[in-house]
Amino acid sequence: MIFFLRVVMRSAEYKKSILRLSKLLFPDGDSQRDMVLQEFGVLTDNHYTKDELLDYYLKIKGLQVVDLHAMADSSVRRFLMRPTKIRLKYTELKKFYATYLDYRQEFRIDGAGFSDK
Repeated sequence: MIFFLRVVMRSAEYKKSILRLSKLLFPDGDSQRDMVLQEFGVLTDNHYTKDELLDYYLKIKGLQVVDLHAMADSSVRRFLMRPTKIRLKYTELKKFYATYLDYRQEFRIDGAGFSDK
């Protein structure tokens, strides 16, 4: 019985966190979310389901946008700190960061220049 309650509570927290982050990251609503998921699907050659892509996008972009220490909602914090459902290949990951996140093309480490082209 206790195990069942834990599962139900986790799924309710998961859905609540997805709704709160979706409102924050997609202010224009479902049309904006569908457009981002469609573009993300093209980047990954549609290898993953929309739920997996949404989970990945919300967690990675949410970690960039949301200040975890200032947020009062612990369910969103727990959602963001869980691992993603999918792991992208290197090329897909590189395209994702270049498209959706603040990603610098050239950077320096200890005086040695590296370019990412």
